[in-house]
Parts: sequence; structure tokens; C-alpha cells
Amino acid sequence: MLALELHQDKVDILLFADGSVYTKPLGGAPYVAYSLPVGSIFHGSHIGLREWVMAFHLICGAKKGISALQLQRNLGIKQYKSAWHMAHRIRHAMTDGIFD
Repeated sequence: MLALELHQDKVDILLFADGSVYTKPLGGAPYVAYSLPVGSIFHGSHIGLREWVMAFHLICGAKKGISALQLQRNLGIKQYKSAWHMAHRIRHAMTDGIFD
């Protein structure tokens, strides 16, 4: 189901309700699908966006910080390694000045 259709100067953009995005250059080339998390800290993650937002909230709201083990418990993630990678990516993003 098409949610939004945008026409920019040189690109048509189709946004669908399921979150998929398709772009098409105006030169007659076919539409190309891509995902919004590509190129962000969410890229390649099997963890849902809801858990990522909760992890941001927990890490940024903790006065003395939060361990990956506590993050795993609070989010209900089964693998410690996944929670560690989430915490690592969020901390790295905060030090890179992405949120400035």
C-alpha cells in the first residue's frame, strides 16, 4: 500500500506503509528499493527499531551509565553479544558528534 509519493527535482520517491522506500531517477530508469537503516547505526541489525529506541533511552537516561548485561535484561534480548553491539554502536554514535 502506497503511503506517500514525492516528486523532487530529479528523483521520484515512493514511501510505503510497511517502511520500504523506492527511488527512481527521472531519466526512465527503473525504481530501486532501499531500506532506511542503510548507512546508519541500525544497518545490519536484526534487532527491531523499538528495541533500539529503548536502548537509546536507557543508555542516555542512566546517570552512571548502563552495562550491556543490564541492557540485555531490560530489553529482553537473548544474546549478550547483541546487547553489547547495540551499546557499542550507540556510544560510538554519541562520541562521533552525530547528535550535535
